[in-house]
Amino acid sequence: MATYPSVDTAIYSLLSGASGITDIVGTKIYNLQAPSGVSVPYLIFYVASGVIPNTEPRDAINQIYRIESRQTSRAGAEALHGAVYSAVHEQALSITGWSNYWLVCESEQRFVENVSAVQYWRFVWDVRIRASRD
Repeated sequence: MATYPSVDTAIYSLLSGASGITDIVGTKIYNLQAPSGVSVPYLIFYVASGVIPNTEPRDAINQIYRIESRQTSRAGAEALHGAVYSAVHEQALSITGWSNYWLVCESEQRFVENVSAVQYWRFVWDVRIRASRD
């Protein structure tokens, strides 16, 4: 029976294993959303879109993960955004039972939001992941 790969686990391991990221956020790396009341800076990551191509006899995935950094200063957000790029772009992603052959930062967005008189910077990478079953 085929099993779907644990890409969430692989992304978390990649992000939490990067000292450039953990030096800024510590352990505040979350899937989907941060817990209520958590202070910035932090990262969240989640599937933005994806397909299972089914164009070859071997199982494959082609997904876009979104990685968002949140900070209260532009300089801090830019530093965290750069740390994510260094940790992710063209690096190896370890997905149990699968071979990752493509991991790149594909697009970015930058936002500034004002919430309760506090300015928050949200920088986002869309990361393409392509992998096939071993």
